Amino acid sequence: MGTGEKLVLMRTTKGQPIYYLQKDGVLYPPLPDYSTHLKNVKNFRCQPDDVWICGYPKSGNHWIWEVVQMILKGKAEFATEFMEKFLVDFESLDSPFLMSKSRRILVSHLPCKHVPYSMFQKGIKIIYVVRNPKDVAVSAYNHLSSVTEDFRQISFSEYLALQLQGKVYYGDWYDHVTGWTQAALANPNILIVKYEDMKRDLYREVRRVAGFLRQNPGEQTIENIATACTFENMKGKKTECKDKWREDGLISSVYRKGEVGDWRNWFTPEESREFDENHRRKMASCKLNVDFILDAD
Repeated sequence: MGTGEKLVLMRTTKGQPIYYLQKDGVLYPPLPDYSTHLKNVKNFRCQPDDVWICGYPKSGNHWIWEVVQMILKGKAEFATEFMEKFLVDFESLDSPFLMSKSRRILVSHLPCKHVPYSMFQKGIKIIYVVRNPKDVAVSAYNHLSSVTEDFRQISFSEYLALQLQGKVYYGDWYDHVTGWTQAALANPNILIVKYEDMKRDLYREVRRVAGFLRQNPGEQTIENIATACTFENMKGKKTECKDKWREDGLISSVYRKGEVGDWRNWFTPEESREFDENHRRKMASCKLNVDFILDAD
């Protein structure tokens, strides 16, 4: 491992051990050769017409990726490939999908400091999706506990305690979001899209994303995309992804509920109060407002 990298052991509040790869203070899965992969990602060659979908895990990357590919295609038609083929965090960087010369819609969960150097050059369009951290915690726990033995052994309360300390994959949610929102203030080619806004008014957000990408698919196409890409419709339609995820043991952990406010079914009142206090403190210097429930709720 190189400078700033090491294998670390964390323990839950009940003593359950979990191993991580730590790079520059950020925690990642301890996968073989992953340290080398992260170094190679920094030197990944971006193309001027690339579109990047970035966001903390379980924030809606699949959702916005599908919206973007429909906008660029000009029709409300689901992708035949699944998003993971374009996820630079884990996909082989010399894969035909990532080496394609046609316009690419690339995906990353990496914090701002670990993405490719060239991402911020040449006017490349970047969409950063944000979801409230309470629902992120619930979704991440359900996903990880279905695919990894370490997290299958712990309770949600144990996982939540780890997230409050930033001791989860991809590190602290607040560091991740603050880093990207600060980058967006200085870069007009970064658009922030909130998961809750997509749930609230998907048509408006599809139209906003299309404008950011300088695409004019027409009002009817925008409406068709918004209808096709409701969370409920996507969960039912993406059968080819379900088959692949089932092969990999992921079952239905990618599209779970998609609700805003599902955290209320998981947090105790005490956990919610502690989380809110931590949230207010860590977001004090960030100008981004986060919705934990929708207005009608």
